[in-house]
Amino acid sequence: PPSRDQIQVADLNRSRIANIQALYVMGFQDEYFPSAPEEAGLLSDTERRRIALYQDVAADRMLRMGEQIFFLYSAIGKAAQKVTFSYSATDGRGGSMRPSQYVGQFEAMIPRDQLYAEDSVLPMHPDWLLDILARQSEDTAKSKEEKRWLARHDRRELLKLLEQGRSEELPQEMLDQEELWQLMDLDHRAVSVTQLEQYASCPFSYFLRYGLNIREREVLDVRPLDDGNVLHALLENAGQELKALVDLTDAEIEERMDRIQEEEQESFSRYKASSRYQYYWNKLKKSAVRAMHVIQEQIRRGEFVPEVFEWTFGSSGARRSALQIQLADGKSLMLMGKIDRVDVLREGTDSFVRILDYKTGRTKWNLWEIFEGVKLQLPLYMEAYQEKEGGKPAGLFYFHLIPPVIKGDQKAENPKREEQVLKSMQLDGILLDDPWIVEKMDEDLKEKSGNSKIIPAGLTKNGALTANSSKASEQQFQSLLALAHHKAEELGQGIAQGHVEPHPVKDGLSVTCDYCPYHSACRLDPAKDLQYLRRIDQHKDEDFWETIL
Repeated sequence: PPSRDQIQVADLNRSRIANIQALYVMGFQDEYFPSAPEEAGLLSDTERRRIALYQDVAADRMLRMGEQIFFLYSAIGKAAQKVTFSYSATDGRGGSMRPSQYVGQFEAMIPRDQLYAEDSVLPMHPDWLLDILARQSEDTAKSKEEKRWLARHDRRELLKLLEQGRSEELPQEMLDQEELWQLMDLDHRAVSVTQLEQYASCPFSYFLRYGLNIREREVLDVRPLDDGNVLHALLENAGQELKALVDLTDAEIEERMDRIQEEEQESFSRYKASSRYQYYWNKLKKSAVRAMHVIQEQIRRGEFVPEVFEWTFGSSGARRSALQIQLADGKSLMLMGKIDRVDVLREGTDSFVRILDYKTGRTKWNLWEIFEGVKLQLPLYMEAYQEKEGGKPAGLFYFHLIPPVIKGDQKAENPKREEQVLKSMQLDGILLDDPWIVEKMDEDLKEKSGNSKIIPAGLTKNGALTANSSKASEQQFQSLLALAHHKAEELGQGIAQGHVEPHPVKDGLSVTCDYCPYHSACRLDPAKDLQYLRRIDQHKDEDFWETIL
C-alpha cells in the first residue's frame, strides 16, 4: 500500500512520479532503449514532417525516440540518492545482448568515485535455464556449472533427456507403407500437385501438414500472404467474367470488381477489423483491377483465346478424373489440381494450348526447380489438360497478380506509363520455339522486331526468336513434360514407401526451413545439419536441356 517506504513499478514513457529516492531502470538494453517505434497509421515519417509545417499531426518516429531520451533524463533528474541501470548479458535463448548505447556515455560522464559497475549472476527459474541449455550446441565451463545448479533443483531427469536428445541424430526411419497409405487414405483421396511440391521441398513438413493435419493457430491479423489470397480469390471468382473482358470498359471492370468484393467480403472479415485494414482492402481492390486491365491487354494483343477458367481435375465431385501416377508396387497415386486459365489457339484441325497459373509471391520460372520436383504445377497441368482435351503445348506461364512499383516520371504520358506497367507484369515462363506462335501471342511483333512486352520472347529482323527468349522446341517440350511426370512418380513412390524424413531444399540463400511452421518439431538446424539439405544447383538452361535429352 502507499506509504513513505514503497516501491512503485512504472513505465518510463508514461509515468510521472515525483520525490524519487532511488531509481532502478530494468532492461536497459540496446534493443529496447531507445526502441524504434513501429510505423503506424497511413502516413510515412516524411509525410508527417511536411504536414507538421502547416498543422498539428502525430509525432514521427524520430521525435518519439527523442521523447524516450527526454523521459529518461527527467526520471534521472528526480532521483535524490541513487540511480541503477540493469541489463542482461544474454537473452532467453542464450544469445548475447548488448547494453544501451547510453551506458558508455554515462560511464564517461560520471566521476569514477561515484560510479559502481558490477557483473552479477541473478538466479533464474530452472526451466528457463534448461531452455537456454537446450539451445546451446556444445558444453562450456559455464554450462557445466549451470547443469550442476539444475541438478540441485530437481531437474536431473530433464537434464538426462536433454543429453539424450543431443546425442541422437535426426530421425531417419520410414513409416510402415500400409499404415501411411491408410493414414493418408490414398486409395480414395487424390493428392494435389501443390502437396506433391511440398513433399519435394521437405517430406517431414508434408507429413505433419497432410498426414497428421497439424496447422498453426489462426490469428486475427492481416499478413502479406492474406493479400495474395484475396487477389487470387477475386480473380478466381471473376474467371467467367473474363470471357467478355476484351469488350469491357474500365468502368465496367471496376463495377464488376465491386460486386465481387461485396460477395466475397464475408470470407475476408478480418479486413473489417479496423479502418487501417479496410484501407488495405481498398488498395487490394485497385491492384486486382490493375491486374485485370493487364490481362485484358494481353488477350487483346494476341489470338490465343481464354478457353476455360478454373479447370479442375481429380477433386471430389469434379467431372474429370485424376491424373494417374503409376507406382512400382502396382498402386497408383491420383493427382488433382486446378488450372487458373487455359488459352487455346485453333488453326484448322490443330489446337495450341498455353497454361497460365496466377501467382502472388515471388515465384519465378526456373527449369532446375522442375528438375528437383519443387515446381511441377505447370508441366503437370499441361499433361492433365492434354490427356482430357488434347492440343499441342504452346506455353507454360506464371502471371503475377501484384503490380510492382514502377520508377519513373510521374508526368509521363499515360500511354507510356501503361506500357511500363504491361512490361512489368509480363508473363513469366516458357513458350514453343516457333516464330508463328510468338506472333499469335503478341501481334505487335508482326509489324516490328524486338522484345515483346507481354511474353518472355522477341523476334529478330530475320524472323527468328531472339537469343534471350525463354523457348523450347517441340522435342524439348515433350521431354520437359516427361521429366515432370517422372518426378511425380519418384515423389509418389517416396510417399508410398513412407519416407517422411526431414530433407529441406536449399535454393541459393533460401532454405525451406526459413518459413516452415514445423521447424521446432524436426530439430534440424540448416546452418549445421548440412548433410540433410538438398541443394538446387543454379546452372544455365542449356545445361538443363543437355541433362534431360
